[in-house]
Amino acid sequence: EHFFAHANPAWYSKFILSMYVVLGFGGVPYIASCQLVQDASVMMWIELGGLMYVIGIVFFLLDKRYPAMHVVWHIFVAIAAFLHFVAVWNLTNEVLREPTRSCTGTSLWGTGPFSDVPLDGSKGSPLGLEGASRLAAAIQEASGQLRLTTALLADCQLGDAGLGVLAPALLLAAARRTAASDVGQWHGIQRLDLGWNRIGLPGARSLAAFIGSGSVGALQVLDLDCNDLQDEGLSALASSLPHCRSLRELRLGGNRLGLQGAQSLAAALARCQEPGLQKLDVSRNYLGPAGAAALAEALAAEPPIGLRVLRLSVNRVRDAGVAAMFKIFQGSERGPLLEELDLGNNMIGDTGAAALAAALVAGKLGIRSLGLSRNKIAHIGAEVLSRAVSSGSCPLLQSIDLVGNDEIGSTAAGALASSLRSNLGGIVLFDPFQAALESARVGAYRIDLSGVPLHAEACKRLAEALRMPKARTAMLVLSRCSLGNAGAEEVATALRSRPTSAAHWLTELDLGWNGIGPQGGQALARLFGSPAGSRLETLELECNDLGNEGVSALIDALGRASR
Repeated sequence: EHFFAHANPAWYSKFILSMYVVLGFGGVPYIASCQLVQDASVMMWIELGGLMYVIGIVFFLLDKRYPAMHVVWHIFVAIAAFLHFVAVWNLTNEVLREPTRSCTGTSLWGTGPFSDVPLDGSKGSPLGLEGASRLAAAIQEASGQLRLTTALLADCQLGDAGLGVLAPALLLAAARRTAASDVGQWHGIQRLDLGWNRIGLPGARSLAAFIGSGSVGALQVLDLDCNDLQDEGLSALASSLPHCRSLRELRLGGNRLGLQGAQSLAAALARCQEPGLQKLDVSRNYLGPAGAAALAEALAAEPPIGLRVLRLSVNRVRDAGVAAMFKIFQGSERGPLLEELDLGNNMIGDTGAAALAAALVAGKLGIRSLGLSRNKIAHIGAEVLSRAVSSGSCPLLQSIDLVGNDEIGSTAAGALASSLRSNLGGIVLFDPFQAALESARVGAYRIDLSGVPLHAEACKRLAEALRMPKARTAMLVLSRCSLGNAGAEEVATALRSRPTSAAHWLTELDLGWNGIGPQGGQALARLFGSPAGSRLETLELECNDLGNEGVSALIDALGRASR
């Protein structure tokens, strides 16, 4: 610096100013675009340092007119250098923490040319055709440096044209071999979310062409919720599904699918090789009784397909569809491998419940979770289900969702809840509090009553259930239950009086938004002095009225318990 300054001050001034221009207008935009710089909180220090440099330039220009400005200029340059040193320090720490990460996806330490990268456009602005084209070009250009593993592109307004441009880049360029040692192994996108993108028949054909090419051997989750596939689009897509042996979850909810679509999907499921598809969501469509029966035929085929979860809610299945489905299941040799079946909001009544009960008694169903919410099941249907569960022919059944079937009645609900006790499961009825009590008594690990108002008497009943010999609740969620001080005291008393064995330890307690004051805080503080409170790991008290007195009591109790 001193050499150039004394040799030729005019040349030195021009040199310094030109360097500022080059760095400011060339380097800073690149640095600002780097996600690693943003994550490491580097940009703030760079901007502050740049501001100091700008101020220093002003004093530098005043140097000849006011000699005293020379010292001030050097001070600002020194401050800027320090701030940029802090930025480099933070960036270095970030690189050391994740050495395989960089702005381009290339390893910063030469440990390999690839980095697994998620592509998340779900929070950005709509892409459209132009954005999809630019994104596809960028992915193809960087395909030798990164390996896409996840693409979240829901609600990006891609449309058929955008998907037609983007699909080759996502499903081919990202599926290249990672290294010469990976012979025979393909690494590519594992999760593709294209929901809410107005994809129709042309888009389905584009997607089917690349799935059927066999180049996407890593795709496990394909989400096409709330598009416009309809039967023709699903038929085009379904023909390619057997070629994607890695696919485990397919979401097709809200696509205006009918009988033809259900038949195409059933035929594709029958051709899938093991282990094949495990989760299928076709909720919010128009499959109807015949469509549900077509899927049941595929599930009951020999050898059975590996589907474990089937969501058929809001499909107008009705009693006729349920009867057809479970008649097929009963007539099969071994029955389906289903573990979770959702038939919610399908206008199912007592006749459908009776058909379901008959299938349960036949012992052909290994279902663990059964969804029948928001149907038209009354007390007769609930009683039939209760007898089926009590028969012991469905020992794996753990949960029945009957929310919204308001005509069941308390007597039938109680009988059905009692029948599930032998399975050590739980039941979700029109009365969530009653369901929680039954779940607690039979040993449920987690009890969630958030949003259910609980008066003092209800808190006492919950306390009694938690003290039952079989109670094993470790996570208790009671947020927004209007507990107040009285409810908090009841909960604390119940937990303090629980048995001290390891099976009865509570590890998580959520009492947020309950209007708990200092008195309730003091009651909860006494919980930490008991053996039952010694294993508590999480206590949530957000948005209460504890005040300084209640908080102090809790802090003091925690301090004593930790000693």
